[in-house]
This record gives sequence, C-alpha cells and structure tokens, in this order.
Amino acid sequence: MIVLVTGTYPIYDQYGISHYEFMTSHGVREETGEIIVTPNEHPMRLGARYDEKLGEWIIEEEKIINEKVE
Repeated sequence: MIVLVTGTYPIYDQYGISHYEFMTSHGVREETGEIIVTPNEHPMRLGARYDEKLGEWIIEEEKIINEKVE
C-alpha cells in the first residue's frame, strides 16, 4: 500500500498564482518508506481512497506506475 502525501498547492498561470488545488505531491510505500513519484492530481483521480483509520489517502500499488526517487 502507498500512503499519499497531499496538500493544497498553488497553480500558476502566465501572470502568477491563479488559484490553489488539493492534490497529491508524492507517495510513500508503507512497508519500506520508499518515496514513490505520483502524478500531481487529486487523489481520487488516481484511484485512491481516504482511510479514516489512518487519516490519510491511500492507494494500492497496482493502481500506480512506480518510479523510484534516487
């Protein structure tokens, strides 16, 4: 399972910051602590679900194309 790191991030246009969006920054593989690159999208668009017990957005590893961050 991958725990997603999320937040509200600024979206820039040619004039500067136009608005803010809630999206995924990256993920952390729960078992190893490995950083996983994820698309900057709302977690639901990635197929993630909010886990009430953890208080975090999580996604099954099979739903994401993984890339290691060196």
